[in-house]
Amino acid sequence: MGDEFPSAFSELAIGSQIAGYRLEEQIGRGGMAVVYRAYDPRLDRHVALKILAPGLALDEAFRQRFIRESRAAAAVDHPNIIPVFDAGEANGVLFIAMRFVHGRDVRTLLDAVGPLPAARVADIVSQVASALDAAHARGLVHRDVKPGNMLLDATAGGGHQDHVYLSDFGLSKQSLAQTALTSQGQFLGTLDYVAPEQVEGHQVDGRADEYALACATFELLSGTPPFKRDGGLAVVWAKLSEPPPRLSQRRQDLPVAVDSVMNRALAKEPADRFGTCGEFAAALRDSLGLRAAGPAARPPASPTPTQIALPAMSAGEVSAGEASVGEASVGEVPAGPAPTAAGAVPSVPPAPSPPATSAPGAEMPAAAASGPTPGPSGSSGTPAPSGPSGARADAGAPTEAAQVPGARPTRPGLTEPSPPAAPGPAAWPPGWSAPDQPGYRSSSDYRASRDYRAPSGHPASPDYREASGAAGPGSWPHAGAVIAPPAPRPWWQSRALMAAAAVVVVIGVVGGAYAALHHSGVTGSGAAGGKKAASGGAIKPTAALKVPGCTVTSATAAPLTGVSSQTVALGGGPFGVAITPDGKYSFVPTGNDVAVLNNDSGSPAPTPVVTIPAEGAKKDDAITSDGKYVLAAAGSGAYVISVATAEAGDPGAVLGTLTSPGGKGAVGVSISPDDRFAFITLQNSAEMAVFNLQSSFAGGFGQSGFVGMVPLGQSPIGMAQSPNGRWLYVTTENTAGKLYVLSLSRAETDPQDAVVQAAAAGCSPARVIVSADGNDVWVTDRDSNALVAFSAAKLLTKPSESLIARVNVGQTPIGLTFIKGGNEIMVADSNLKSVAGANSLALVSTQRALAGQNHGALLGFVATGHVPREVELEPGGKTLLVTENGSGQLQAINVGSLP
Repeated sequence: MGDEFPSAFSELAIGSQIAGYRLEEQIGRGGMAVVYRAYDPRLDRHVALKILAPGLALDEAFRQRFIRESRAAAAVDHPNIIPVFDAGEANGVLFIAMRFVHGRDVRTLLDAVGPLPAARVADIVSQVASALDAAHARGLVHRDVKPGNMLLDATAGGGHQDHVYLSDFGLSKQSLAQTALTSQGQFLGTLDYVAPEQVEGHQVDGRADEYALACATFELLSGTPPFKRDGGLAVVWAKLSEPPPRLSQRRQDLPVAVDSVMNRALAKEPADRFGTCGEFAAALRDSLGLRAAGPAARPPASPTPTQIALPAMSAGEVSAGEASVGEASVGEVPAGPAPTAAGAVPSVPPAPSPPATSAPGAEMPAAAASGPTPGPSGSSGTPAPSGPSGARADAGAPTEAAQVPGARPTRPGLTEPSPPAAPGPAAWPPGWSAPDQPGYRSSSDYRASRDYRAPSGHPASPDYREASGAAGPGSWPHAGAVIAPPAPRPWWQSRALMAAAAVVVVIGVVGGAYAALHHSGVTGSGAAGGKKAASGGAIKPTAALKVPGCTVTSATAAPLTGVSSQTVALGGGPFGVAITPDGKYSFVPTGNDVAVLNNDSGSPAPTPVVTIPAEGAKKDDAITSDGKYVLAAAGSGAYVISVATAEAGDPGAVLGTLTSPGGKGAVGVSISPDDRFAFITLQNSAEMAVFNLQSSFAGGFGQSGFVGMVPLGQSPIGMAQSPNGRWLYVTTENTAGKLYVLSLSRAETDPQDAVVQAAAAGCSPARVIVSADGNDVWVTDRDSNALVAFSAAKLLTKPSESLIARVNVGQTPIGLTFIKGGNEIMVADSNLKSVAGANSLALVSTQRALAGQNHGALLGFVATGHVPREVELEPGGKTLLVTENGSGQLQAINVGSLP
């Protein structure tokens, strides 16, 4: 009885293919079906492939119902239901492809440790109940709810809250129930958990699943199902005729209030049970003295767990009385009494608002001033010149936090900082909110007023036009005052015009002056315009540039000799590299793992510390500005990894995963400056997913923090933020690729409306970085074999005229980063076309490139291993890390040895 189907069938050979899936390992079976771990080469992922007994496909009624109801199951989008990817018939058998979940099921956990802590059971039951209610709303009944069908995702992290997936929806037992196949005496379900009406053959609905969930709950708390008997007929008789046993007598540390809840859920008549599974789960929590389930209060994994700190939380927010040890390892049962209300997640007070600086040059808050500040999140390795405190400096100006009173510090709390003092009436243009008005603390309003200042190269941005007229054309709201940008020089003061001796010469010089202004993307001179070279001389104007097309031709240059470097073997396919803000550790996704390396080990090359299992983590990663969490792109979102746990050498550092509905092919990761939001490009979905990290942590990851999608062009890949945190630049890697400009604040609140502008960017633009002053946006054109630069101001106002530099480099460039204070860029020529001797790093002078010296800007090539992909500069600017995707190595280059 149970799962078994009468005509068992022989397993298919490992390595064979069904419907395009390659079978790799059998991971489960019954008489009715065999489950394999299979590989899908089309989307480069593993799936759980369930193949039904061949005889089932011969029954036309069953086959039609199976396909129809599998599609219905696939339409149920819920974070606790195993997603169904595909279903149908192939090679004479019916199959269903589902997400492959790493981890064990609750049955295995129960067998290993015995009865579970009440808080953990309540958490598991709440998640399963939520999944069942979602399915019932779609007209689906599971019919076989039991611990063995509750999967624990291993990526939830050891010692942390479980993420539960309810499996086996797609098997469509309802199809069997409605066909003649059950007339052979076969029973659908597992006797220990099946409802009385199901035993009797009556029509069932969601309340049968509630009964089964109650039986499983009873077993999780006591160690045995409520009607455990020696034989199947005895179990059936007990279910139909005996009252449920009292749970509080089998486990005496539980309150007696739990008995009435269990009695109602285990009622013989469906009408006497709770209306939904969610009602049962809520009543169970109440009877156990636990807090209500929900995004703001998820229960711990054990009676006294270590709480997961939310992003950007300061230390000490969980009191000593609330902090405790994590979940017991397999084979150990935590000692002590069962948890009550005190065992639930403690309420965490909001972090206090950091004090705002009151004047330029004022001392920064300690949290912001301590330690070096990383460059903009997601800028693919963009370094930021450091000031005395290690904070980012904008072109020699004071740090932004010190420059603008009320600016958000480097390590903000979970609440917005106190706003600056209200400026004078003239400083607030129409439509803006003053700090004391309602709504000012919203993310978009706050950023709009706090960030908007007068960066050079941005005089024509949309916000500038919006602000003009508040206190005269061309003014900015800045630090409670109005600061006007330098006025454009009158035409009669033109140096070129004054030097002309004839009308023809005047026309030529004026044309040259126009070209210079067009190149620089500004309309004035002085502080707001006129880019300067390091020597202090003005950059020479160049003719208008055109976006490069696709080519197989690459530049030639002399190899750079005397470069000092070392390599470390990682295995797999190293891709992205993220370095902690203190520079001590690096995190490198290698395909199915994330390698953690110690940069401070004494060796020029980092030393491996631990390898964290993370299947599908084969692209980019990023670290929150507070250095607490790593986000590694994978699947439809990203793995979330605890930096402290990883640095300690614990391979169970994965806390959970961010997942987006329908998302595919995660590549790039960027994190907002305040660590509240994560942005992930989805190459195969033509979108960028937005996640609220605070909600993700509170809700147990998955889709709990998903905000929405930003629709983009084909194959979005690279991302970088502007230094002031207002703009997010995204590349789309196709032959007619584009560079998109997104409003960061809009992406957080209204992703569908986040795109501000887009510019043609060349053939397969790959990665993007932004200069420290925010003026220039640099992009590698992979299939143009070129590095190009855009004016940030022109991208907002005249995208078609925004290209300001182009340098031909090596074969298929991808990764890039600034070095030597932004005066040079190192480009990883990945050589994806396998041209002999073309694996290299191209060294480019930014000043020569901006002066129009296409050939002179390429300083030379540095030899490297096979397929260099990404480059990242360690804080301090002394060591450059290069991932070699083809050779499985990480190369460390001494920047001081470069010419």
